[in-house]
Amino acid sequence: MKLYEQPVLNAHNKFVITEDKAWFLPLEDNGAAPTLYEVLATVADLSDPTIFDSYEQKLEAGLVMLDYVDKETREVSIHLPDKPISNIMKKRLDEVFGEGTTYG
Repeated sequence: MKLYEQPVLNAHNKFVITEDKAWFLPLEDNGAAPTLYEVLATVADLSDPTIFDSYEQKLEAGLVMLDYVDKETREVSIHLPDKPISNIMKKRLDEVFGEGTTYG
């Protein structure tokens, strides 16, 4: 699995974004894709219980974002907890996707 620091153009991308880093996985149109958990496991050693707990807490707090970027519309989907996006992550998302990006 090859991950990139920016969305790959002309491809659907799964992504993991943290407070300080972003990883993107371009998806093949007809291929089986790794799950978001598998992408997260590639960037973090989730076999270590303390790291797993840390990421689980960050996911619940909205400090780690997972989901997709559509290749045609460039719409960013984000799996969110039942809370508004924090100012920290709004700023981070604007850094990654550009200011004014809307999220669904």
